[in-house]
Parts: sequence; structure tokens; C-alpha cells
Amino acid sequence: MTDEGREKCAIVLGLGLHGGGVGVARHLHARGRRVRVLDRRDAATLAPSLAALAGIPLDLRLGEHRVEDLEGCDLLVPNPAVPADHPLLAEARRRGIAVRGEIELLIEALPQRCIAITGTNGKSTTTTLIAFLLDRCGVSARLGGNLGISLLDDVAGVRPEDWLVLEVSSFQLEALHPPRPWPEVAVWTNLSPDHLDRHGDMAGYARAKDGILRFQTPQQVAILNGADPVLRSSERPGQGRRVWIGEAPDGAPRWSEDASGNLCRRDENGLQEILARRADLPLRGAFQGTNALMALAAVEAAGVDPRVAARYLPEFQGVAHRLRSLGERGGRTWIDNGVSTTPTSTISALEDTEARPLYWIGGGKTKHLPLEGLARTAASRCAEVLAFGAAAEELANAIEEAGGKARRCPDLPSAMTIAARETPRGACILFSPAFASFDAYPHFRVRAAHFLRLLDEHCPPGDGT
Repeated sequence: MTDEGREKCAIVLGLGLHGGGVGVARHLHARGRRVRVLDRRDAATLAPSLAALAGIPLDLRLGEHRVEDLEGCDLLVPNPAVPADHPLLAEARRRGIAVRGEIELLIEALPQRCIAITGTNGKSTTTTLIAFLLDRCGVSARLGGNLGISLLDDVAGVRPEDWLVLEVSSFQLEALHPPRPWPEVAVWTNLSPDHLDRHGDMAGYARAKDGILRFQTPQQVAILNGADPVLRSSERPGQGRRVWIGEAPDGAPRWSEDASGNLCRRDENGLQEILARRADLPLRGAFQGTNALMALAAVEAAGVDPRVAARYLPEFQGVAHRLRSLGERGGRTWIDNGVSTTPTSTISALEDTEARPLYWIGGGKTKHLPLEGLARTAASRCAEVLAFGAAAEELANAIEEAGGKARRCPDLPSAMTIAARETPRGACILFSPAFASFDAYPHFRVRAAHFLRLLDEHCPPGDGT
């Protein structure tokens, strides 16, 4: 199809650097659309994304957002990072331009059955584990969503029998209006303070997450962490059949972990059976038992015998940068928890790290979340905190107010230099930022990869002395 013969222009508002905008642009072009990209950043900043779109004629409008850029378009697809009250979105709706998110495009393009996973913490591990177990049990699964994998890039390669396994964020769910009941299986791991700068307060954050439940029918399944009081609330929307993990508002849950660390399931007759032991999971952290139970419940909802799936739990190695032990290097033990961008996830990492003396590297860009609990935990468990980046002063002050010791570092390289050279031999170094990455990095994965490069520079692989 020539450009002259294409339909009206579709706008990608916020191309971004994480793959989603690129997938949307490719998808729209493949469907006969002319594609206009609006982004406040310049071409040099967007170079990786623009390079990935080489060969696709783009109408680039960079550097600012202007109302006149809406002219001639009948569809606008905002990046999830674009807030719902953005002036261009309101103006687009006023003009009758359809505003639809990436997830809505995906639901429309792929009618396949879907397991969608959200939560403040644990969603990446649970999403990846579900896809892993389905694959091991002979069920084809396609992994995507907020993990940085846009399935819009490969719509033609997804088969009718595939299950879509999607991590979805509050940003993606906030304004969701799917074209049909969705998803077949919803998994909500937990809810703790995060993204309050976007959603205003915890109630607003919870309402955004409710998008994973809101459009379900009674024939669909919602798997919820019953230990979370917000998730147990009767105010949560949707008609999906509730499956409770750990606790239940109306009696004993079907899935639970007993006092001995056994992962259990009650069968159809109410008899409890042990499926696995948390100790056999190669993943660090007490919370991994809940993640595993949610994954087993999800694969059962997809038609897989959870007893068979449970056999493969010991093979799962987790996701990159999630409490990964990197072994002894430079006379110190290093743990990579670079996936952490919230205080609650770092609290869990600190509590699950028994080695002493413990030094914690944390920091980044503040989300203006409460730090009192994190500071108390760090003060009680850490010999010293190396606080880096834009939030260094805020974090260090909180640690010191809680009675702990903190050192302020301008950036991650300076914190790593101190950790590798000035901490005592035999120490354990935990990298768990607890803050967003956007003060210095486009994404937490880029920051985590930089941590690993810095570690290689200071303590080359194989240097355990």
C-alpha cells in the first residue's frame, strides 16, 4: 500500500525508549495507517527507538506537544507514561479522535486467551513463572506486556492455541476499555504504595489497578492475594470467580503455605495436599511461596494439572535482577536486586538477606513515597547505607533519623567505588535501589545493567579473593 492510499493518520503520543511505542508504531503501519509520532524529547534522545523503526515512514513532531498536531488523525495511542489528564488526550476526545492504549490494541488484534498479572511487587516473577510452567507442561505461552516485550510486534506469529501471559501496570490499566470481557485469568499479587505522584493516593492507585478485574465475567477467574487487605475488600469490581491465596475473606483459602513452608492446595473434596516445598525453590525470599502459589493457581485455571506443574518449580531460575546472588567477588558477596523501584520491595530484600555485615546500595529518583519503614529496617540490619542519585539526601536523612548510618553518593558509580574498596572484606553488598531510575537512566533495567558493568570493572568475574 502506498502512503497516499493509507487511511487517516494515527498518533503515537510518547514513543519512549522501552519498546512499547515502537511496537505500537509498527503495528499501526502494518495495518495501513500513516504514523505520526509526538514526543517532547529530541531525535538524539530517541535514537534507539527511531533506529528500530528504520524503513517505516514516520511523521515526527518532536520537542513539544501542540494541539495542531492532532489535525488529520482519527486515532491516538498514548504511551502508558502519559497521564490520563494530559491536555492532548482531552482535546483529542473533544474532537472525536479515538484514544486507545497499547493493551486495547493487543486485545483487539489477538483474541487468544489471556492471563494478565499486576501488583506492586512480584508481578514480573509471577508472570515469568506462569509462562515457564505452561511451557514445561506442553502449553504454548507467549510472554509480553510491561516486561518490555510488545506482542504487537509479532501479531502474525501468535497462534490461536497460544495463551498470552501479560504483565500489566497501573498506567496501562488506568484508562483501559477492552473491546470484550478480559482477561480470562487475572492475577493480582499485592498492593503497597507506589506511583502516588501519578495516581494521587492509595485509593487512586487501587482504582487504576482495578482495571484488571473490572471487565471480567463470571466465567473468568480472578486470583488474589488474600493476605492483602485492599484485595480482600468487597469494594473491588468485576464478576470474575475469586480464587484466594494465603487467606480468604470467607473461610480457608484453596491455596496456602503451611507453617513448615509447604505449598498446599485443597482439592475438590476439601482435602489438603502438598504440591511443593518453598525450600525447594531456587528463588530467594519468603514471598516467593506466594508467587509460586499464584502461578500454580493460574496454570490450573488454564487447564493444567497443578500437581504436574509443581514438579517444575525447582527448575525456575527467576527473572534478571531479582535477588540474584552474584557470589563472592573482590572478597565480598554481592546480591543484585536491581528490579526494586519501591521501598516495600527493598524492605523484603533486606529482611531476606541474612549475611552480615550488610551494606545496602539504594537510591535514584524519588517517588515521594513513605520511607519510615524502609529506614527502620535498614537502620536495624545494615552496617551502612550507600545512598546515591537524586534521592541520596532524602534517603540518607531518613536512615539517620532512624538511627542508622548513611553515606551520600552523587551517583551509582561513586557508590560502587566505595562498596568495592571501602567496605570490609567478608561483607555482603545488596544492590536494591528502592527508587525510580529516571534521574540518570531511561529504565530500571538500564540501571541494573550498569551496576553489573561497574561490578565487573571493580571485581572481575572469577575474582573471589
